[in-house]
Amino acid sequence: MESWFSIDVAQVSGILLTTLLVYAGLILVVRLNGLRSFAKISGHDFAVTVAIGSILATSVLSKEPSILQALLAIAALLLWKTIISYARTHLNFSIFDNEPRVVMLDGEILYDALKRTNFTEDDLYAKLRESNVLNLEQVRAVVVESTGDFSVLHGGRDEYDETMLKGVRT
Repeated sequence: MESWFSIDVAQVSGILLTTLLVYAGLILVVRLNGLRSFAKISGHDFAVTVAIGSILATSVLSKEPSILQALLAIAALLLWKTIISYARTHLNFSIFDNEPRVVMLDGEILYDALKRTNFTEDDLYAKLRESNVLNLEQVRAVVVESTGDFSVLHGGRDEYDETMLKGVRT
């Protein structure tokens, strides 16, 4: 139990130096890769972000992997992410994507669709409250996005543009 609370000067300096070097390397790799590096647009985007965080934490707190191994792994993940994003965009290759789904339309909850997303009615109401919905009649549509985030489209019927549901399963 003593080891839970002990740390020596060498460990402190190692953690600080490793953190600085891995962080600097991460920033460099992300700058080279571009703006999408940490986007949460699809499920694979989220998975890559979590994996990078895990690699970063492991490399900072452990002797293995080395700083170069960690940076190589991060660069490889971002390279694969770029290749998959290219395939999604140019080859219409969407095996890595969850399909966004409408779970509420014109104030009516679509219970079958909600069930298919594995969210509950209580989850939906929580997201409606987060979006400052005061009345279900204000809700034009609620979409569970491919990342699991909720998008709430609300306003008057005359303000609603159906193209906002382009590519969404209804």
